[in-house]
Amino acid sequence: MKKGRIGKLRSILLSLVILCIMAVSATAVVFAAESDFIEEESISVSVISDVHYYPYKFTGSQAQVYQDYLNQDPKLLAESSFILDRALEMAAAERPDYLLIPGDLTKDGEKQGHAELSARLKRFEKETGVEVYVINGNHDINNSDAVTFENDIYESAETVTPAEFRAFYDGLGYGHADAEYYIPAEGKAAGGLSYTVPLNGGYRLLALDTGIYSSDVNPDGIDEHITGGGLAPDALLWATEVLEEAKENNETVIALRPCDRRENLFRNCRLV
Repeated sequence: MKKGRIGKLRSILLSLVILCIMAVSATAVVFAAESDFIEEESISVSVISDVHYYPYKFTGSQAQVYQDYLNQDPKLLAESSFILDRALEMAAAERPDYLLIPGDLTKDGEKQGHAELSARLKRFEKETGVEVYVINGNHDINNSDAVTFENDIYESAETVTPAEFRAFYDGLGYGHADAEYYIPAEGKAAGGLSYTVPLNGGYRLLALDTGIYSSDVNPDGIDEHITGGGLAPDALLWATEVLEEAKENNETVIALRPCDRRENLFRNCRLV
């Protein structure tokens, strides 16, 4: 394929991705504005899902080894930062109360990707006043598939632990004074990034960590991610208690998890 045609194809794909992000965001705002549960005050919520952020410098000179990689894993890696910027511009223009970002946040849990993405989201908060809340996906933690082509060769890249993930996104869901967290039993980690936080207008956010990345749920007994999702029984119990308490307090719950937004809250999230 000629270079000109490749550039045109990527431009078309970029436009389609931005349109998809806009559609998801608009759906979230309509849901918040038209919900039957709202009586006194409504809120507007924008959503950007599956960012799969990848540091531009990791693409190197986009040499043949990088192109070969894209042939077997076709993602817009070099374009991801530009797609994110455009999506954030669109979200800012909507002037929502909240911006929700369920994972996957990064391509494959690259630490540099988390560093850049979290910094960009914190800057967005500061510039717009819109509160941002994130939750990890199944690619974001303990992922040995993290890779870089910065030196125009295929090299493993550093990934993040659950504790490092929480530190990067401090202030983006984690670290809020009024947030409550699911705390796994000693020796376990599954679901440990789940949290809940009250929002304005009688709403409550319930962010569920459905990643399988720790030895207590990985079938091989190692701290390594699996592409899939599940919810530990104790985490499910905690989430149920949050829902029951919210019902008692007449709060409307907005659930945030890296699964199909059309599905029931716990459907397709098997117990692990």
